[in-house]
Amino acid sequence: MVMECSWADLTTKVKRAASLDEVIGAHTEFLSTIMSRALMDDRSQDMLHQLRVIYDLILQFQILQERLFNRVEEELTRRAQYAAQNMVLGFLMMLSSQEDLSLQYLSFRLDFNEHYRSKDSRLSLPLTYHHRRMSGIGVRL
Repeated sequence: MVMECSWADLTTKVKRAASLDEVIGAHTEFLSTIMSRALMDDRSQDMLHQLRVIYDLILQFQILQERLFNRVEEELTRRAQYAAQNMVLGFLMMLSSQEDLSLQYLSFRLDFNEHYRSKDSRLSLPLTYHHRRMSGIGVRL
């Protein structure tokens, strides 16, 4: 925007110029205007410094926002993985609550390293009807 407006003024002044001195003066004014509006002259150093500080704050904010976003994504991934672990636990609980002994034993075979059994004591023993009723597992209402 700075260049476009200044360029239009320069071309108008050059077309009206009657001498080389007027062309040089128009060009000098053009350069001065561009330097001033781009905050590159001596009078604009304070504003340029403040603008750089503002840009640095914007960049810091962007970095913090990206870190927050990445941590939120990591947490969502962890929660999804945890939910998937709970799904397996629920499936094992459903198997162990079945009347059919082969399905109950399947629960023990799937949890061969007792990872899920250590998380929930209800998987330790085959569930009797009373235990299933108390825990709410496998009971249809």
